[in-house]
Amino acid sequence: MAALEAVTGTRPRLRILPDLEATADSVGFPRLPPAFARPGDVVLAGDPPRLGVAVDGGRAAFVGPRGLLRQPLTACTTAWRLG
Repeated sequence: MAALEAVTGTRPRLRILPDLEATADSVGFPRLPPAFARPGDVVLAGDPPRLGVAVDGGRAAFVGPRGLLRQPLTACTTAWRLG
């Protein structure tokens, strides 16, 4: 969270809610369509629900059991702009 504070100038407040999308929304960053996500924006993939980060070339990276998994942004359902 300290990195977000350094980038945005505000301290985000996260609330744990019943689903991952609602929890991510609780931080207060603006939503956008995944196709418009820039590198560093947070994205949500659908099945199974997981948060990742938009990277270059229209892809997102997610932590997997054996390292990073990359998927196209078109596989994501929501994105949040971080600054």
